[in-house]
Amino acid sequence: LRVLKDGALVESGGVPLEVVSPFPTAALAELKFVQSADVMYITHPDYAPRSLTRSSHTVWTFATVSFTPTISAPTGLAGSYNGTGSYNIDYKVSAVSAAGEESLPSSAITVSADTAGDWEAGKYVSLSWTAVSGADYYKVYKNPRGYYGYIGIAETTSFKDDNISPATDNGPQSAYNPFTGAGSYPGVAGIFEQRLIFGRTDNAPQTIWASQTGIFNNFGTGRPLRDTDSIEAALASTQVNEIRWLVPFDELIVFTSGGEWIMTNGDNSDALTPTSVQYKVQGYRGCADVKPIVIGDTVIFVQRGGQVVRDL
Repeated sequence: LRVLKDGALVESGGVPLEVVSPFPTAALAELKFVQSADVMYITHPDYAPRSLTRSSHTVWTFATVSFTPTISAPTGLAGSYNGTGSYNIDYKVSAVSAAGEESLPSSAITVSADTAGDWEAGKYVSLSWTAVSGADYYKVYKNPRGYYGYIGIAETTSFKDDNISPATDNGPQSAYNPFTGAGSYPGVAGIFEQRLIFGRTDNAPQTIWASQTGIFNNFGTGRPLRDTDSIEAALASTQVNEIRWLVPFDELIVFTSGGEWIMTNGDNSDALTPTSVQYKVQGYRGCADVKPIVIGDTVIFVQRGGQVVRDL
């Protein structure tokens, strides 16, 4: 890779700046990418997704994208009940960064306390854990009957549960990486509604994956699903046509080898969510593997076969 700035090679000590690429020459024609500020996400169906980060004019770095939270989960969780306990309750804790990214939950611990119906007055479970670097605060989750729910926030590394009822519609997240090996690497990328979008693997050529809202490298989900969780949705068409390009407009325009679609929210939400997403077909021309361009409110694309240029 030779880096250009304003159309000219950036030089350091009279030598063009070169960065070693993880992609061989034979793969270059199939690379597709999307850029967000100083980070470019690059895809190829035979390689794990890569990021190319510009730290300065002369510092550019390739890296394999890690699909886990950047903030670590708490460790050392411990708890005790200041009464005579006979009922097991499980707890987990997660860390939240100043940017609002939540970690995976800590390992669970079990504390014996009273049942929810006859918790002794003045009794509580004391929890503590090891501080996490970069944590702004912590979320505490409780599982009294087989299902974790949120019970509160701690700005320090301790928390007291005096029989707080868990909000079971808000549970801890689970890690998810759909791009784990050959056949499951995405071939196209985009950005839409503050989500990093990937599409088209060899095993699932008509599927789109969207990151958590505002957290591009996190494809985790909670239980139950939250509106900001990642999305996985496949086109339901009569033929299998690979997704070739993603173009963001009021809806996300999805160009495939056999048709043109929009990915939009359903009736349950004014934005894409894991439970509110639908595809609507716009035509069956099909798109060549040539990147569409946007002019005003029109998308110009080359039709399948490469002989006709169309607008949408």
